[in-house]
Order: sequence, then C-alpha cells, then structure tokens
Amino acid sequence: SREAATPPQPVDRGLAAERTLLEAARIALARGATDAAQDLLREHAGRYPRGQLSPERSVLFVQSLLAAGRTEEARQAAQNFRRAHPRSTLLPALDALLGATH
Repeated sequence: SREAATPPQPVDRGLAAERTLLEAARIALARGATDAAQDLLREHAGRYPRGQLSPERSVLFVQSLLAAGRTEEARQAAQNFRRAHPRSTLLPALDALLGATH
C-alpha cells in the first residue's frame, strides 16, 4: 500500500511580503540611505499595521532614527516599543542599539 503524500505546506504570502519590505529597509540602512529605509518602514506599517513582523519593523525604525542622528526620537520610539512589548525577545537588540549611542 502506498503512503499518502504529505500535502504541501501553504505559503504565507503575507509574511513573505512583509519580510521582503523589511529586508529592503535593512539593505537601505546598510547603505546609509536612512530616508529610503524609513520610507520602506512606513510603507510596511501602512500595509501591515498589525503584521507578524511589526516588532521587527519597530526596532528597525529605531535603528534608522539613530542612523539619521535623531537620537531623542529613537529613544522615544524605543520607550514606546518597550511599553507595547514588555516581554519581547527584541529588547536586548534594542538596548544594544541605544547603548551604542553613549
């Protein structure tokens, strides 16, 4: 008797699209294009306001603010993130970003 083939796992197109936008923002940041990175992050927020990767988006936005020299705004955004996600696994990364500004 033949075993039934395992059905293919559904592709989460929404998550893939979210990831694509965030990766483009990361690349822009790595190139020093903070305005472009922030535009991509705003686009992500508009398309996926409660997306699976919204916490990552928030941390990238803090990083982009720091890269643009907008330290006070970055600290405020980080504080908002900490209040919204007090148990996030991204808090150490956020703390490391902010610690690099001292």
